[in-house]
Amino acid sequence: IIEIAMASPKQQGAGRAGGVRGTSSSTSTAISRRRWIASSSCSALTLLRGQRDALALDLEGLRTKLRTGGRKMPKAVKFPRARVDDVVAVACMRSLYSTVEDLELVPDMQVYQKDFWLYRAEIQPEYVDGLSPLSPRIGDLTDPLYLDFISYSQFHVAGQKLQQAGADAALVDDFEARVGASILSRLGVGDLQGDPPAPAVRGPGEEGEFRSDFVEGGAVALPEPPATAPAVDLDLTTRLREAAAAGPRPLADAWLQHLCSKGYALRATTSEVPPDPPTLGLSKFEARVVGPATLWGTEFLQAESSSRRYLPLANAFDAYATKVLLKRAGFDAGCEIRSDEKNAIQAWTVRKYV
Repeated sequence: IIEIAMASPKQQGAGRAGGVRGTSSSTSTAISRRRWIASSSCSALTLLRGQRDALALDLEGLRTKLRTGGRKMPKAVKFPRARVDDVVAVACMRSLYSTVEDLELVPDMQVYQKDFWLYRAEIQPEYVDGLSPLSPRIGDLTDPLYLDFISYSQFHVAGQKLQQAGADAALVDDFEARVGASILSRLGVGDLQGDPPAPAVRGPGEEGEFRSDFVEGGAVALPEPPATAPAVDLDLTTRLREAAAAGPRPLADAWLQHLCSKGYALRATTSEVPPDPPTLGLSKFEARVVGPATLWGTEFLQAESSSRRYLPLANAFDAYATKVLLKRAGFDAGCEIRSDEKNAIQAWTVRKYV
């Protein structure tokens, strides 16, 4: 193109004076140049399309970083996990929602719902893509793929509300205690001390009352039932009372085994950890929860600096309830959680109340 444009009239005339042979040669050269121009144009278009696609990917990556605070989303959990019992799943999600409401972390729960839905909508496509070829059953809390995602999303927003409220250690402890106590209450755990619990007596229609109070996305669909004393699960409470008499580790183990029987995790083990240095009245143990329904969310929340501060137990519903159980048995307890590809490991430090 540049050569043709810059050719002088004399040079162009010389080309025409070349006769038939010259014309043939010029025609061949022109055809070759047109082919080169066409080829170059295709290459340029391909390059431009590639740059456009790369720019789109960069913009999407930037949007992902902005909505996740620059954190990289953890790898999806693709190994098989158990179907979570519907009563357990709903009790856990209900407990988080009611705690945010009871603490009045937002002026109106519609604000919390809106913020939760917006955040969920932003990150769900990336989460679903990462699960491929698996697919979560959206709206089904018994599906660990969905429960993991939706519990993370709600805890993330709850953590934001705690931060905006300027939560101190006392408020964080209150938040944890309320979530744990609500879970235990909804699952029928009675008093661990004093007289043995009385057998549960349910009225007509009470069975399964909490099983369908969430709609797609984890939003509350039904109002809370009347504030009556929840029915006590005599068998579960008795087992926990007996375990508590043996010490903090057996109590935590009994609770985790119950959750495993309900599909919350594949299995769980606990082991004593000798305090270093040995301290009177202080004990330590480790709980290893294999394939919990909140594994992905725990890892993601641990990657968020604000969540580590305001949600040290992440979205590990089992740990919230364990901490309350230990307190009810007369122990002050602290927990540090870490996770790997298949396990949530809880390091507990326990001290007997004086």
